[in-house]
Amino acid sequence: MMKHLRIEPDGRRKYRRRVSKELQSTLGKTEFVKMPGKTEAEALRNYGPCHDHIERILRSANPKDEAAQLVEIKKGVEAQLQELGLDLYSSGFTEDERIARSEEADSVLREYTANPKTGSPDAEDVSLKDGARVTALMSGAYSIEAELSITQAFDFYLSERWGLIPTS
Repeated sequence: MMKHLRIEPDGRRKYRRRVSKELQSTLGKTEFVKMPGKTEAEALRNYGPCHDHIERILRSANPKDEAAQLVEIKKGVEAQLQELGLDLYSSGFTEDERIARSEEADSVLREYTANPKTGSPDAEDVSLKDGARVTALMSGAYSIEAELSITQAFDFYLSERWGLIPTS
């Protein structure tokens, strides 16, 4: 039996997964319900991608963790660009530098499965670190938005210092 997969009275397989109370306000829902397939074979074939998609949504739903990670990632990306002697403020001064940056960004994104409709990976599939690297290469490190909003900073403070989970 696969986790979160239920058999409905009409024989269809339904993926149902509850959302934790901490993430309900962020996601705006109490559970995910997907229909991976009408037949058992179809449901088994689609279970993996369906489950992975929900996992990615749940992992990316915690903004205070993501923002704190992004601040650290941005520092690391800035250090890498400085070490390579690349400009932090732009996509490159010369055409050769812009081409090299574009090729490096493409090599980072080649690790991910491309969406057949767009030809590029979906943004939610790309890790936070790789997304920041690509942004820095194409637009400069200062285009990475890693600053916490006042609300995020306060929520982060409450959770880190006092162990409180914001209800907003």
